[in-house]
Amino acid sequence: MEAPCPLITPTVEFSVALIEKTRQRMLKVVEGLSSEQLLRVPNGFRNNLLWNLGHVIATLQILCYEKSSVPLRVPAYFLAPFRKGTSPSDWTGTMDLEDIETWLLESVKTLREDLLKNAFVTYEPYETSAGIRLTCISDALTFNAWHESQHLGIMTAMRKLV
Repeated sequence: MEAPCPLITPTVEFSVALIEKTRQRMLKVVEGLSSEQLLRVPNGFRNNLLWNLGHVIATLQILCYEKSSVPLRVPAYFLAPFRKGTSPSDWTGTMDLEDIETWLLESVKTLREDLLKNAFVTYEPYETSAGIRLTCISDALTFNAWHESQHLGIMTAMRKLV
């Protein structure tokens, strides 16, 4: 493991604020949609709107918590259906929008608290599927903000098709 980065910097604060705003926008995208619309996989897409919401929660937990050897802040069962490479066609049960909405915002609040407590002392370097090497929590947060913004764009396109 490489040396830790400073935890609270202007860049980290900006990344967390960007993640929070992006998630608020995601909730606006799904506002007023029926369960059927949230679960529909539009032609040309692999996933649905609900999966995208769960995926950003799971990804932040993996990139920030798992890679820092910090206990997850969402239930462990939550990660499996939303990891990279998964699809709603893999789901064996139903997903609850209210549960996902709660974790979407609550996990950012908890992230801020954990940053203030200096919880992310170490980081296991990780290369993303985009070929970007993450070496510390600051890298993970910056990458995660970019990743979530991409999913917001995908969700905005999907909304027009459901």
